[in-house]
Amino acid sequence: MKKGENEVGNFEQAEGQEQKESKSEQESKKEEKPSSLCEIREAVGEKEEYISEKIKKAIEEGKNFIEENGRLKRLKDYEFTVVISPDLGEKKEKELIDAIKDFIERKVGKIIYEKSEGEKELAYRIKKYDRGKFFYIEYKSTGRGEEELRKFLETEEYVLRYLIVRKEKIETKGHIWRAKMKKELSQ
Repeated sequence: MKKGENEVGNFEQAEGQEQKESKSEQESKKEEKPSSLCEIREAVGEKEEYISEKIKKAIEEGKNFIEENGRLKRLKDYEFTVVISPDLGEKKEKELIDAIKDFIERKVGKIIYEKSEGEKELAYRIKKYDRGKFFYIEYKSTGRGEEELRKFLETEEYVLRYLIVRKEKIETKGHIWRAKMKKELSQ
């Protein structure tokens, strides 16, 4: 064997060179690392299709359903209210709400309406807070992803409470009377 050659026949590098290269490789790897799951999937070549895009397309076509895995899923209306801690700064608050909205758009459904209700006094103390900031969101969904949304919200430390409710059409006597009159007048 020649000087500097190992058993396989490759030349070994000096120790100082190895360390310099490994540091530069590590720096380039740090620069290339994607920061979010979406960026990781895009780097691999996978493009995550947002469920909201499918729902938006169905609504534009006048349909009240979408096709998932060869099955038709009916779209339903949901209301979502979240209470977050009041001592967050504006920047953190916006980041948290944007993360929640992004999660809903990716996994759950299409956001139709959103509103900030502002800071309100709570009926009882939650964690250590007497007040909370309320946010209200309405969205259309097939019902898929609700459990994932619940898990996501439970991992967020600044979310005090949340409520997800499926909206249903309520038929009152007035609704029934109007429908009856409409039918009689059209004949």
